[in-house]
Amino acid sequence: MQKMAPLDVVYKEDLEKLLSLASFGQLLPNMQFDWVDSFKADYSDSMIDLLSRLRDSKQFVGNDNLRIQISNCILRFDSLDEESVRVKCRALVDLKRMGMAYTAFDQFTKEYKLILNEDFKYSFEQFISEV
Repeated sequence: MQKMAPLDVVYKEDLEKLLSLASFGQLLPNMQFDWVDSFKADYSDSMIDLLSRLRDSKQFVGNDNLRIQISNCILRFDSLDEESVRVKCRALVDLKRMGMAYTAFDQFTKEYKLILNEDFKYSFEQFISEV
């Protein structure tokens, strides 16, 4: 993560390693000890920050499959990350995968309702057109 943090040059091998690690989600999810919680939180925060900067990097704007993969990794850490869901849905629409885009949005709105106990305020069309 430190090697990639500047984002000046992102090497394919480094990106693949990062996404492989990030695809597992939170560090030590079954370990519940106070002494490790701050380390786990720091790892998650750093990973989300780096992945978010990669997702939004101009370097990957035209690579819909990679942006979906990065968004999926972020969502492993934070299932309510609206920008990752938006990027994922837009990329799926651009790839002509409308059913998958609607399914991703539907899963997000259900989880949003479950966790926050309120309905998501945007329709699919409004959500993906947000700037």
